[in-house]
Amino acid sequence: MVRVTGLAIALAATASAIAGAGPAAAAPGPGRAMLAAATASRLDADDLARIGRGEIVFDVEDAGRGDRKIRFAGAVNGQPDTVYRVLANFDIYDEVLPAYFIESRVTGRDTAEIATIFKFRTYWPFPERHVLNRYQVDPERRALAWWRVGGSVVKNDGTVVVRPWGGDRSLVDFRVAVDPGIPFIPHWIFEWAERQVVPGVLTSLDGYLTRTRTAIR
Repeated sequence: MVRVTGLAIALAATASAIAGAGPAAAAPGPGRAMLAAATASRLDADDLARIGRGEIVFDVEDAGRGDRKIRFAGAVNGQPDTVYRVLANFDIYDEVLPAYFIESRVTGRDTAEIATIFKFRTYWPFPERHVLNRYQVDPERRALAWWRVGGSVVKNDGTVVVRPWGGDRSLVDFRVAVDPGIPFIPHWIFEWAERQVVPGVLTSLDGYLTRTRTAIR
């Protein structure tokens, strides 16, 4: 994995990895299989050592045409249950990650899944982007899985798992497959987003946890 230094590690849902809404009566999605794969996966010893030194570990698989598979992980200052509750509260993602989202809300629930919509913060000359996703939650394993069911974003599927990391800290492990559906984005912008914007999800979450530590306990 690629080292990303100089970032105070923290966490919260991926520069492109977090959002969506879908019809509450939709057929069951792939969430359970996604969660099983995510919770069974582990970071290797080198990655864990880097996280222990205060780094974010980061890896990108470029499938071309804007299609990326991204994994990033780091430690945040918050107990695992607290961190998970923040990540599972889809109505506050625009508060947790204001640099990424201008709107986030739950649009429906059924016995197994949650439908949400997220509108991304975009700037000229890029068009408005939003995604409709469904979420599968697993509070016991502190894990979430989401998959796109609609919206202007072409792909936005992923998982996040929260694990203990000593004391009052947590290890947060994101895996995201994303394609914003904007074919004319220059390659250098993707590289910038991968190296700076995506890991910034962790630092933004850490900042939110710090600001609201008393309120969310």
